[in-house]
Amino acid sequence: MDNETRKMQQDAIHRVQEMQSRAKQHLREEAAPEKEKKSPAPRPTEDPPAAPPAGTLFDGLMQDSERTMILLLMMLLFTENADPSVIFSLLYLIL
Repeated sequence: MDNETRKMQQDAIHRVQEMQSRAKQHLREEAAPEKEKKSPAPRPTEDPPAAPPAGTLFDGLMQDSERTMILLLMMLLFTENADPSVIFSLLYLIL
């Protein structure tokens, strides 16, 4: 049994090392094209266009239909004096 456990641990260590080497290789492949893309761009002489005004928090929440549905459900549960843990759980889903 001890040999089986040791073999399983060594196998797990080997898999972790293999996954880490794959991840490092993937990161190197992604970093190489980015370095090629970073060439000095000519600076524009005119000012960049002004950013559109930011909406309110309420507008931001209402853009996503899933969040809107959860908000409506929270309001309904709140008015019905539902269990606060359910309301907080829904609030966590919005975040």
